Amino acid sequence: MQLAKDKDSGLILDRTVNLSEMGHTEMVALYDELAEELRTRMPEDGEVLMLAVGVPGGESDRLRDSLVAIRTLLHHINRPTEQEQLTKLVDALLPPMAPPRHVVLEADMLARAKARVLSSQDWITAREIARLGNFSDSNASAQPNSWKRAGRIFAINHKGTDYFPLYGLELNPVRPLPAMKQVLSALSPRDPWEVAFWFDAVNSYLDGRRPKDVIANEPDRVVAAAAEDANWVANG
Repeated sequence: MQLAKDKDSGLILDRTVNLSEMGHTEMVALYDELAEELRTRMPEDGEVLMLAVGVPGGESDRLRDSLVAIRTLLHHINRPTEQEQLTKLVDALLPPMAPPRHVVLEADMLARAKARVLSSQDWITAREIARLGNFSDSNASAQPNSWKRAGRIFAINHKGTDYFPLYGLELNPVRPLPAMKQVLSALSPRDPWEVAFWFDAVNSYLDGRRPKDVIANEPDRVVAAAAEDANWVANG
């Protein structure tokens, strides 16, 4: 049997022992010696495998060289090379890939458009609608949300709060303008922010006026403008 010491992993093939020439007591002593050294070198949760190999006389050196070569190969297979470690370290230090320039420009344009809509003072919360209409305080959002589900009004969501357009409401009594349902139907399936942008933009069908400024007094023209816009989008 041949044992060796490796600076990284402990005991592997270091010396040759002819077991056939050893008595029982000597073999027990050898086992205890190896077991004690392994115990001091291995971690608490480590596992130990002891292997005795019988080889013809004079072949022990060749066996030792072969096992050391296998150990070296496994060492390189299981441990990343310095280049791999360097690559991983560099990757960890690099910032995330920046989005393409056109994505940044689109995001900037969208943010500006939303900021313009939000700063227009055209928006009101469900609780404020309930206060204006003297609705029940127990569930202030019930009536506005019922209108929204019925397609009679829309709302944009900003930071978790729904905002309804004042220009889409009658105030005495508080309820959606009748034309809003037709306009929203024509603009479907655009999302609420796209609908808000449409109401806030100048419109050639309205002589360069914005739909939100016209819908209360000229509802039929706004409905027709929405239908024309939807037809243009559908047909390219």
